[in-house]
Amino acid sequence: MNVAQLPDANLLVRSARLRLPWSPRRGFAAGTAVLVDGTPYEAVERQPAGSGEAWTLRPWPEDEAMRGVVTLDEAWVAGLERERAGERAARRRWWLVPVVPLLGFAPASLQSSWELRWGFPATTATLLSALGELALATVGVVHTLATALGGGGAASGPLAWLGLASPLLLVESIVRLKHVSAAHEPIGSVAGLPLSLLATTGQAAGGVVAPEVRCLDREAGSLELWSGVHRADWSAEGVLWYRDQPYRLASVGREGRSWIYLFSRAGAAADGPALRLLPPVERPLPVTRERPPSLVRSTIATALACLAPRDLQEAWARRIAVRPVLLTVLGAGAECCGALVNLHSGAAAASPAALAVNLVVLVEGVARFALLVGSGRPVGSLVGVALRRPLARLLAPHP
Repeated sequence: MNVAQLPDANLLVRSARLRLPWSPRRGFAAGTAVLVDGTPYEAVERQPAGSGEAWTLRPWPEDEAMRGVVTLDEAWVAGLERERAGERAARRRWWLVPVVPLLGFAPASLQSSWELRWGFPATTATLLSALGELALATVGVVHTLATALGGGGAASGPLAWLGLASPLLLVESIVRLKHVSAAHEPIGSVAGLPLSLLATTGQAAGGVVAPEVRCLDREAGSLELWSGVHRADWSAEGVLWYRDQPYRLASVGREGRSWIYLFSRAGAAADGPALRLLPPVERPLPVTRERPPSLVRSTIATALACLAPRDLQEAWARRIAVRPVLLTVLGAGAECCGALVNLHSGAAAASPAALAVNLVVLVEGVARFALLVGSGRPVGSLVGVALRRPLARLLAPHP
């Protein structure tokens, strides 16, 4: 932004990048009132200037009433830049609508980076991708059951892979839905793990960096600071002394990966904990979100918890915030589904031992359903009883 004085007491304001939201004079309607160093001017004419625009301002007529006054200073220009950046990000988000569910399968670190960089709706993307995954898993389970019962479902044709993968897709989709609903943070999928190669490892802050002063208005009593890290040590109750003046924290905003802190001047007798410009050295400030739990471990643990004894199912269900009976339903349903598929396809008749194993698995699945309906509590499997110790170690909370 460049302001030049013209010979006739007018001003010429050149804007190389931003389009200024001013209105020129139209007939008897005065143009936008613009304050430059406290002196009022009227926006008279707008002309193109290269890739930007140039406005001619003249001294405000004394007999005109000012409406919609704008103060032309660094703070107003910075606010206009942030507003324009937000509008551009909003327009880009409309182009992302068709691919948002697909990008929701990417690792959480990538989704969080996209969200900070160009406003990607990471939480919504994870939710939509998990719902699509749940719908796909449901189709696979239904077609597998239809094939097992002699209905000739699509799981026996080109979508045979879907019948095999549907139990894993079902468990993973439930884990992702519970995570995004509880933590309101993105979480990726096993299918999106190859995309983790695109993620860049964030470098730890090697030194203590002071925030940058964006704007200091002594008359208005405002102080705007830019910081590359989140200042968790700044609170509204504290007092920041800057150039012998006390300031209190008024608001906090985001600008890409950085943070904008707006302070307002406090009274001379302001009391409270003193705020420092430099971050505390004794503990590093977080620069990114905490990483979500391992998706691979959560998926494997949830799948095995479906076979674990009752107490382990109840403990793991509390960890992932689901009803314990859901684990029994998933485990018993997988047993019945797998055994019926093998019996119908003839794979169980390969040997007497294979036939006996599938019959035992089928009977156990039906029995677990019956005990669940009768008692209303989760029911483990025989395999879970035999593998109780390793399952207990796997399902134990990690520090």
